[in-house]
Parts: sequence; C-alpha cells; structure tokens
Amino acid sequence: MFSPYEFLKKEAINLINTSISINASPFDIKPCQQGFELSTPLPLIMGEDAETLVKKLKSSHFFESIVAVNNHICFKVSKEAYEYCTKKIISEEENLLPALESISSDAEYAYMRMRMLAQNESDKSVYDDKSVQHALWSAFSLASEKPYVHDSVQKALSIGEDLSPKERFTLKKSCGKVGLCIAILLYRHIK
Repeated sequence: MFSPYEFLKKEAINLINTSISINASPFDIKPCQQGFELSTPLPLIMGEDAETLVKKLKSSHFFESIVAVNNHICFKVSKEAYEYCTKKIISEEENLLPALESISSDAEYAYMRMRMLAQNESDKSVYDDKSVQHALWSAFSLASEKPYVHDSVQKALSIGEDLSPKERFTLKKSCGKVGLCIAILLYRHIK
C-alpha cells in the first residue's frame, strides 16, 4: 500500500544521502510546522551549517524548495509531488470506497464528504491552492508515526474556506481526484 508520507520522506533522505554523502535514515526526517512539510535537524546534530549543506543538495521535482531554517533543512513539497502521490493512491485503491451505514465520528463524516467531492471533475490547477495542499499533506500524514486525524479531518473539510463562495464552488468543482485521494486515505484509517 503506497504511503505518500513515507515516499516523500524517502525522497528527502535519498536527496540528502546522494548530495551530501550522509547516511540519513527515516528517523532523521520529521513533519515540519513552519510552512514546510518535512525537515531534518541533521545539520544541528552534525555541527554543520544548514545553509552550506542546502547549497550542496541537488534539485528534485518532488520539492518546490529546500531551505535552511534554524539550522534545519526544510523541504516544501511541490505541486508535481502532490499530483503524483494523488494519482498513485487512486491507481491502487480507487474501487475501495464503500458507503458507510452510519456516521459516528468526524473522520467518517469527512470521509463521506470527500466521497461526494470525488464525484466532481478534476483539474491540475487545484494543486496550486494552499488549502488543497494542506488537506492533502495532512491526509498523507495519516500514515506517519503520529497521525493527527482531527487535523486531517479539519483540513479536508476546509478546502477553499478562505475563498469567496463563488471561488470556493469553482475550486471544489475541480477537486474530484483530491477528494477521492483524501477519501481513500481516511478510509484506510477508519476501517
């Protein structure tokens, strides 16, 4: 079963290991709360300057940017990575979304809402929207060592919340694959 969170952690680890010749492990990459999805304290642990190490890192189409913040290396996931991971999840599990007989939790409610969203069309431009990125990353993180289900539910239900009603409607009309992907990831958690 494909885990976008683990996949992107591995991509960050491979990038570090091949660019800087460090033997980074999955335990060295953590979720980041400072506007980036992933970070590592390796420079701090190694007594190295993060700015210097970031300059040595090769580029990757899975990361929009890689920067040094507080002597950590921080990774911003790219729109291409969100699209790739969304498609990969859907290709593996598209037909595994049953209706629930009853809804007894926020996660089950969000799952049903995402199933409804999945009936819409899909457009690549939705990956530009920050609320879509936040909802996807939060759903991807359900596979992490400490899943924050409440956060995933809130972000899924908040897609387009900061937009005008007309813009929100337009965005959600194009979020079919996003809704399907989040529904799959929520279902994995609630089943």
